[in-house]
Amino acid sequence: NRVEDELSVKYLKPDEAGDAVKTVGKDIDEAYYKKVLGIRFFEDTDKNIKVVYTPQHGTGNIPVRTVLSRAGYNVIPVESQCFPDTEFSNTKNPNPEMPEAYEAAIELMKSKNADIAIATDPDCDRLGAVINCGGDYRLMTGNQSGALLLYYVLSRMSERNAIPDNALMVNTVVTSTLGDRIAQSFGVGVEKTLTGFKFIGDKIKKHELAGDKSFVFGYEESYGCLIGDFVRDKDAVQASLMFCEAADYYKKQGKTLIDVLNEIFDKYGYFLDSLTSVTLSGEDGAKKISAILETLRNDPIREAAGCKVARITDFNLPQPGFPKSNVLLYEFEDGGFVAVRPSGTEPKCKFYYCVRSDNGQNARAKLEEFKRVFEGK
Repeated sequence: NRVEDELSVKYLKPDEAGDAVKTVGKDIDEAYYKKVLGIRFFEDTDKNIKVVYTPQHGTGNIPVRTVLSRAGYNVIPVESQCFPDTEFSNTKNPNPEMPEAYEAAIELMKSKNADIAIATDPDCDRLGAVINCGGDYRLMTGNQSGALLLYYVLSRMSERNAIPDNALMVNTVVTSTLGDRIAQSFGVGVEKTLTGFKFIGDKIKKHELAGDKSFVFGYEESYGCLIGDFVRDKDAVQASLMFCEAADYYKKQGKTLIDVLNEIFDKYGYFLDSLTSVTLSGEDGAKKISAILETLRNDPIREAAGCKVARITDFNLPQPGFPKSNVLLYEFEDGGFVAVRPSGTEPKCKFYYCVRSDNGQNARAKLEEFKRVFEGK
């Protein structure tokens, strides 16, 4: 706080720093790799899948490829996207939420007939995936891949009677409630946080100190998840390893991960999720965003697409276990929700939709009606 001009702070050039700079040694890398490899359910090296991988010019290249190689996977890298590059020269978009991030990976999948392609974002904390369904290449959303990994982890733990009595899954208020239903079906408790994986890390620490609950999985809709809590943030190295293990496990049963996702939908209901960002720039835009939130607070919607609103939570008001935040959450009787919040970094109002129905066609129609009702407000 005493620094009035941060540009006046003295600095050292690397060759002047001497002992002020310490390099993290290989022993730390190896300790991490050992922990990551320890989350596996199957340690055999008889792997039956081909994996295309792109680090999107980012930091995942060495750790992801090292872990997958040691676990015995046949990994085919997108070489043009493996070297560090702050300009991200050979990818149209390094964000795994964007379909164009996978273009080079899908081309390589086609030429090598790979089973899956995985992409980690530049700082390697989020994982995106494409599944080869007999020549039809299907991108998974963060909600879908997170729910599938949760289902896989809990299924394998259940087989081994390894789910603790006080097991806990943590996700955010804007993450699909499909994961909640999966966790609850295995007797696993569910806790929610606001958007941001730091809040999931806070939950892990709180229960660790209290000794009352055992963390087994955490994830959010924006492609981040965590399996082993030796890391306290979303970790795409762990996610990459577990995703490949799930793909290999189910392929040996003659299934793709899309087949498994459809089985999950058959069991828990068909869930369709969507994020809409309405851009409203400038001072007038900020006022309009504020007005959208206030209208939804003061003149609340009671029904949409034939579904009644069961509960409205305003996180601008004190909520037990949550910090104050400008977020509105509409929860529907059928298990779906709509959450609305302004972006913290951009002039946007974000609408998060989670729709539950009996099939994809009905879910898509329901989603369009939800968007009409809420974004027209």
